[in-house]
Amino acid sequence: MHKAPTIFYPVLVIAAGALSDIVGGRDTPTWEAAAGLLSFCALYLFSLWTAFSDRCGRLLVITPAVVLTALTLTLALRFGAGMVWLFSLLAVVWSAVASWRHLLHPPLVIGLVSFVAGVTAVYADGEVGDAIVISYSTLLSGVIVTIIVRLFSTVMELRQAQEELAHSAVAEERLRFARDLHDLLGHSISLIVVKAEAVRRFAECDPSTVKRHAQDIEAVGRTSLEEIREAISGYRERDLNSELKGAKLALTDAGIETEIVHDGPPLPVQADALLGWVVREGVTNVIRHSEARHCEISVRHRPEGVELEIRNDGPRTKPPAAENDGGTPGHGLLGLAERLSAAGGALATAPGVDGGFRLTATLSVARRSEVRVGTQ
Repeated sequence: MHKAPTIFYPVLVIAAGALSDIVGGRDTPTWEAAAGLLSFCALYLFSLWTAFSDRCGRLLVITPAVVLTALTLTLALRFGAGMVWLFSLLAVVWSAVASWRHLLHPPLVIGLVSFVAGVTAVYADGEVGDAIVISYSTLLSGVIVTIIVRLFSTVMELRQAQEELAHSAVAEERLRFARDLHDLLGHSISLIVVKAEAVRRFAECDPSTVKRHAQDIEAVGRTSLEEIREAISGYRERDLNSELKGAKLALTDAGIETEIVHDGPPLPVQADALLGWVVREGVTNVIRHSEARHCEISVRHRPEGVELEIRNDGPRTKPPAAENDGGTPGHGLLGLAERLSAAGGALATAPGVDGGFRLTATLSVARRSEVRVGTQ
């Protein structure tokens, strides 16, 4: 049950006029008037409770309000005077039912209750002026309650939207972290595996090479730990030039001849970081999923933006569209596609013209100063 009805309980003070008439002996028989007023107050509280309770169905909401309406008419016609003011409380109940439950149209309900209040007041007391005041008071009570209920409903909707946004932000952050962790560990572990294989091959014949590769494994491990810490903090940035250098080192250690072409002006920070992720994931796939002998990485500027292409000549051990058992693109490529799409770019994969495999990333970037970075 919501806490909204509690703010309408103090409105029962309106019944003080009817109570004053009973105590003053103006409503007779007294016991009948007192019993009627007491029943009205109890039914008023119960009607509000059912109106805002989640456990009450439509019938249980409407029935107390209808009974309260009949009781109000009976008391007003039987005793008149102070009892006629109970129509203001009746308007509170019907406004709450109509506004919160959306069972009826609030303006129609409020207007009908105020009209009945005015007609009843004329019939009970015969004073048109008093009837107008009572009708207006009933109308005002209904309007105020409707506004309060609508405001309360709006606040609840805003809180619900805030919670949904918070859950969405958490889910998005989890997805980001999962993508980053996959990219980090996939590349680093692939590099460690390649170097461990080199250590095994040269363990007996070339101790100096073994030592160099062991140092590289240690360096990669330390770098990976630092990158994971930065990923957790959310402050890590990828540098395209650093990734290109790391890609050349990893591919060379894997026995793959590497050619890197990088021309054009410097890229904005966000685009540079995003293409760094493409290089890392693409090179990781070449090492893990192909038997390539040659790999070419090119970063070229086009009129519509920048294009990064990774080509290799090796047959893949798995089809391009089946990196997962389910036959869908791998998590790394899906993550890259999502990143590029969010930044206004696109990711495409296809078999190479002369065999092998090709990964192409395109990204629209703002033009900067035409300074050539050079060719590696």
